[in-house]
Amino acid sequence: MAKDLDALETWVNGYRTLGTPNHPPRDASKKTKLHIKAFLHLLFECAMKWKIIPLQRNPLTVLKVKGRKKRVRKPNIITHDQWIALTTDPELCSHVRTMIFIAMLLGLRASEILGLRWDDFDMVRRIMHIQRSQVGQHTGDTKTEGSEEELPIHEDLFAILEAWREEQTIDGVHTPINRWLFGSILTGRPFWRGTLQQDHLMPAGAKVGIPNLGWHDFRHTYRAMMRQEKLTLEEQRVLMRHESIQMTLKYGGESKVETVRGANARVVEMLRRRA
Repeated sequence: MAKDLDALETWVNGYRTLGTPNHPPRDASKKTKLHIKAFLHLLFECAMKWKIIPLQRNPLTVLKVKGRKKRVRKPNIITHDQWIALTTDPELCSHVRTMIFIAMLLGLRASEILGLRWDDFDMVRRIMHIQRSQVGQHTGDTKTEGSEEELPIHEDLFAILEAWREEQTIDGVHTPINRWLFGSILTGRPFWRGTLQQDHLMPAGAKVGIPNLGWHDFRHTYRAMMRQEKLTLEEQRVLMRHESIQMTLKYGGESKVETVRGANARVVEMLRRRA
């Protein structure tokens, strides 16, 4: 068992991402490795519960995951000028542009945007109900229980959605693909996130000076704007649909230096007055 555990620990700590045509394989983050450990731990628990293996101390409790918890890629915080240039790009597909507006104006995750159906909207009350996520071919629950919420639809976003509905209307009849907001006519399911990002989002971002633009960059920018507008942390948490304020604080792209610059200036000014 000890040899097997050592081999498993080596495999987990040496795990690398598969990579894509635009991104070569790289060492997985510690967070990803911890997720793998948690999954393997659950497998052992189930195996003991179902009496596949003898009841014993779960060996995964002593498996050590090496490395530091750090962000693999620094998020892009989109500026106002970049936002205008991005959304007015005439070469950007209308469905991608609509997704960008939803991502930026509500801070939704890409999986939640792709999981939207027209039935999730109450256009009279101007409310959107987040109730599922779409990852690849799998339709499932949202990331956390707190993510499943109702969100307000601002009049600007309402106009964008109405324009998108009009594009899906033929001879006065609204004909979306299987009621999906962003359904593919080829598969009958929502578009693939990775394909949308590589074929449309990243090239559009490069044109306006945003390297490797990803869907989650809009979510980071959404929180950064809330911070700039000095919304309370509780308001930010609710709008981000996080279960804890600690998670909200991880978003927004501002370095620790910038968060304390104002406090440092006040201390320095105090010393000047006393001198």
